[in-house]
Amino acid sequence: MKKKERLLVVSNRLPVALSTEDGKLTGRPASGGLVNALSPVLKNKGGFWIGWAGTRENIALATLRDILGPVSETSGYRLLPVMLTKEDVDSFYSGFSNSVLWPLFHDLQSRCDFNPSYWDGYLAANRKFAKVLMKHTEEHDFIWVNDYHLIPLGKLLHEKKPSLKASFFLHIPFPSVDIFMKMPQRKEILSQLVHYAFVGFQTMRDRRNFLDCLKVFFPEMQVSGRGNVVRVRIGELNFLVGALPISIDYRSFASLASSKEVISRSKDIQREMFAQKYILGVDRLDYSKGIPERLRGFQRCLERHPELREKLSLMQVVVPSRESVGEYLDLKQEIELLISRINGEYSTMRWVPVHWRYGSVPRSELAALYRGAELLILDEPTAAL
Repeated sequence: MKKKERLLVVSNRLPVALSTEDGKLTGRPASGGLVNALSPVLKNKGGFWIGWAGTRENIALATLRDILGPVSETSGYRLLPVMLTKEDVDSFYSGFSNSVLWPLFHDLQSRCDFNPSYWDGYLAANRKFAKVLMKHTEEHDFIWVNDYHLIPLGKLLHEKKPSLKASFFLHIPFPSVDIFMKMPQRKEILSQLVHYAFVGFQTMRDRRNFLDCLKVFFPEMQVSGRGNVVRVRIGELNFLVGALPISIDYRSFASLASSKEVISRSKDIQREMFAQKYILGVDRLDYSKGIPERLRGFQRCLERHPELREKLSLMQVVVPSRESVGEYLDLKQEIELLISRINGEYSTMRWVPVHWRYGSVPRSELAALYRGAELLILDEPTAAL
């Protein structure tokens, strides 16, 4: 009898949020764009989610498994942790992933830190991901590797077991040739990506940029096919490249937003605003999201259109991210200062121009915020999930 094909999702972070309660480390299912998109698929398909638990503390593997067990039961799929040291996190996560790839791929080159040691740490951490994956994967599994943190994983798996077929999806933009060429490890990155059976992007522009970069380093490359997915041949390597935008389970979210509880909560939020209408922004704490620029724009709007005061408010939800990175702490302080300045200048006895929440928001509360908003702002300089 043929074994059922399992789905193995691999990402930098497990979909779990760890916190200390009464001196004890506990875990709960996390939220976020990637989690909302992949969890329903994994729950229906069956399989594992492999990733780092997100803690810098030295926790025994057995202890971590005890914490993740109940979260796995709640989520509907098994969570497999990759153990990373503080040094791994500094060079792999804070270093190469978020001080080189993230800013460069978002065309924010001035924020890049091309420290040579970051590359070594990036590869070392990816080898740890490969080790965990090889321990649990079987021939018939579908391996889905996610995002820029794990680009080397496909080649590492190919070296260990060439028969394994892994697919990769990039959830952030892929840069144009002139930007990509500024990275010292540009050829190494491309040489790793071509070892996946499928490489996916959010947009046709990202796919075109990737293929243009391949042509520079692999002029013998051949591309065949039309539409969103094409086939690429480079020597003995033969793989697919596609532009397939990822999405959340919109039917589930639409159903939630139509529930009596959410409709009632949405009306409560509107009353709490003391404004006729409100604009909503929901973003992760990151300089690519344009939150300070948005706040300055709203401040300018109130300045130039005094008739909107006490009629329009801005609700900004900011989900914590990379709180151990100094640049992100500075960004949080900048946002807090701007909000304080705007509210200090324009608030009245009953009306506050800017409301904000710093932290994760429950799914039902998020649906209520969306439902009650007059306008949703999506103004980040470059697109990302």
